[in-house]
Amino acid sequence: MGMTFQFIPDISILLSSQTSTFLCQKESNQRHDCFLQCFNIPECLSVLTTHESCYCNTDLTPNSTYHQSDTQLYVKRPANECMERGYIYHKGLCLRKSTTDMSWFDALNDCASSGGHLIVLDSLTKHTTVVDILNTYYHLPQFDDAYYVGASDISEEGNWKWISQNSSDFMTFKTNQPNNIDIHHPGLDADCAALRVTKRALVDEYCLQTKAYICEIN
Repeated sequence: MGMTFQFIPDISILLSSQTSTFLCQKESNQRHDCFLQCFNIPECLSVLTTHESCYCNTDLTPNSTYHQSDTQLYVKRPANECMERGYIYHKGLCLRKSTTDMSWFDALNDCASSGGHLIVLDSLTKHTTVVDILNTYYHLPQFDDAYYVGASDISEEGNWKWISQNSSDFMTFKTNQPNNIDIHHPGLDADCAALRVTKRALVDEYCLQTKAYICEIN
């Protein structure tokens, strides 16, 4: 599989890694060599460049001891995959975390308009990986750490389905969930699933309330 590098326009949306190390460092006039070296090292996941240097990095972002205001980030990804604007490739997934809050229905349409769909977490491995990515690299919403995902029981109460027809029935709901109750909207059906990151599990929410969401491209 051929690999290439994806420029991340706004590095501020990502948190520093706690475990990354630099595999190489080159002067700015050797930037091409830096990318070439990262390309040939499986452990290298990204390249950081400044006006003075470039670095091969073992993680998506540098660790918190690294401080350079003019840093540009390039993430290594398979060629011809995850090319859509706003999406980031990591651990075999192509994800986009929303920058605005929307209802579940508007989130569904927004993901589709960008070439993807609301994320489907239909295996324990994928569920765990996405939770870890969100906890590690993204600023959680200040008042609500739940992100809409692509599951609902809109068609039939209690019959929860992922939006993808090819998905499994696997879902990891929080204890005592789903219960068709949204405490912020009493009396209204809670028919849409959201991933509560700090609890590492799904909850059911009132579909018309606005919140952050996660899109993916398969």
